[in-house]
Amino acid sequence: GLRDYRPGDAPRRIHWKATARQQKLVVREYEDAAPPRLLLVVDAWLPANPTESQLAHFEQLISLAAGVCREWRRQAGARLALAVISKTPRTLDGPPGPGLTQQMLEMLALEEGGESGEVKDALQGITRLGLAAPVLFLSSRSNSPHTQSLTQLLGRAIASVSVEQRTDWVRW
Repeated sequence: GLRDYRPGDAPRRIHWKATARQQKLVVREYEDAAPPRLLLVVDAWLPANPTESQLAHFEQLISLAAGVCREWRRQAGARLALAVISKTPRTLDGPPGPGLTQQMLEMLALEEGGESGEVKDALQGITRLGLAAPVLFLSSRSNSPHTQSLTQLLGRAIASVSVEQRTDWVRW
């Protein structure tokens, strides 16, 4: 696209034909063509003897994670890495494609929950590209100890959502 020149714009970006037509400096503006990436980390915690409320929160967590997977992977070229923190941590990461999306949805559907393991164990199968992506952490509990562990392990801020705390942007 084109836009008006601003101080600091590189002179090589000036679009000379548009500048001549409009009688003012106009520069080319480029969009980032890189496909979006996301690392989705799901804390599949569930106590040994869960209450009805805890079971409901767990179901909401799995539903939300599946929705994120389905919608994110729908965009052409979008890359999603999925890590599930559970007693048997699992990961899926790879190039965009419908086969991997189906595997992610099946993995979430078969998740039983339980006492969760370590964050570093859950991230073992994630590629460097996946680990460099922005992180969305989903949990069924509002005080998950994994939020802080994940932040420290990756060395950056993460977005964290707990289904236990209702938010306006998530519809149940």
